[in-house]
This record gives sequence, C-alpha cells and structure tokens, in this order.
Amino acid sequence: ARDRWLDEKTGMLFPSRSTMSICAISDGELWKDRITYWKDVYGFDMTNIRSHILCEPMVEVLERPETCVVSKHFKFSDLDLNKVKNEELDFKTSFELPIITKETSDDDVVVVHAVLIWFDVSWPVSKVAALTTAPEAEPAHWKQTILLLKEPLKCVKGSKITGMIDLKR
Repeated sequence: ARDRWLDEKTGMLFPSRSTMSICAISDGELWKDRITYWKDVYGFDMTNIRSHILCEPMVEVLERPETCVVSKHFKFSDLDLNKVKNEELDFKTSFELPIITKETSDDDVVVVHAVLIWFDVSWPVSKVAALTTAPEAEPAHWKQTILLLKEPLKCVKGSKITGMIDLKR
C-alpha cells in the first residue's frame, strides 16, 4: 500500500520507524507456573507437555520488570518504514546480552529463564511521543513476547549471552 498509494513528495507514514529489542529475564515464578507445574498435576506426571509449551511464544506484559530484567537491552532491528523493502523483513541477526544485576544484589549469579522481545515505533513529527512496549514502560494493550529457554541458564554478572534471531513473516 505504501509503494502504491503514498505520494513520495508529500505523503507521511505513521509510524515511520520501527525497532525491535531483546533482553534476558529471570522469573522463577513464571518458570514454576509454566514448566515445573507439569511435573505433578494432581498426582500425574505430565512433563511431556513441556516441549509444547517451550515451542509457543507467550504474548503478555512482563510483571515485575524492575526485578526480572537481568541484561542490557539489545536492539536487533531498526526499520525506516518509508524505505524498507519486503525482502528486508525476513532476516537473521546475532545478539549479545550483557548480564547485569541490581545494585542492591549481593549475588553474582543470575538464573536466566527466558528472553523478552518488544517493539517501539516513532512518528515523522516531533510533537508525537514514540510508542514503546519496553518492559520498563507503562503497560498498555500492546504486549511483549516471552520466549522460555529449554533450560534455565546460570550466568555470572558481567558475562554475556549470545544468540541468533531468525525473523520470518
């Protein structure tokens, strides 16, 4: 629609820029509710459901981001929506998440249970505030995506988690 209907000289696209970011989260309660729970469901071992749960992304707002976010944010996509081409929307890129702990924490070991992905968009006019779905932002009807790890990772403060994102439409 943009290429067909938007006038190149006078047209404006709202939003005009989109970014996607990722961070590591530590949430033992989430892990217990979604994974450990299946070890004993009213006396039945239903751990075979675990593999199905791990395949499904969870679209929700992260509760307690102030304690759950345990890495720096990494922006893995930055698209100018005025110029991006269809073929650029499928991509593979690496990421690096330096592990951090809160100033009040004496523990140098952090258990990472999942990664969190979110988007931000901005507009071509400065008077309109950008829309962010970052974990620290005020929650709205937009949510984040939580991807549980197959197994929790024990990380030392200052270490880095590296990985690859393969994004396809």
